[in-house]
Amino acid sequence: MAEEETPHEAEHAARDNTSGRTPFTQWCKAAAIRALKTGAQAALATIPTTAATIGSVNWPIVLGTAALAALCSILTSIAGVPEVQDGASLPQLK
Repeated sequence: MAEEETPHEAEHAARDNTSGRTPFTQWCKAAAIRALKTGAQAALATIPTTAATIGSVNWPIVLGTAALAALCSILTSIAGVPEVQDGASLPQLK
C-alpha cells in the first residue's frame, strides 16, 4: 500500500507543480516578499523613535533603516528560504 501524503506535503507539491516556475524564480519571489515585509517592519519600528508627530519624522533615517533591513533579509535568504524546496539555500538551487 502506498504512503499517503500529509496535507502540508500535498499543498507544497501542488504549489510547486502549478506554479510553472523554476526553483530559482520561486526563491527570488519568496526572498523579495520576505525583504519587503522586513523593511516595512523596520520602518514601522523606526518611525516612533525619530519623532513625536508625523510632521517631524526623519524620513531619510526611516527609509534608510528599512532599506538596510531589506538588504539584510536578502543576504540572510541566501542561506535558505523555507518556502522554497524545504528551505534550500541559493547555491543548492542551481
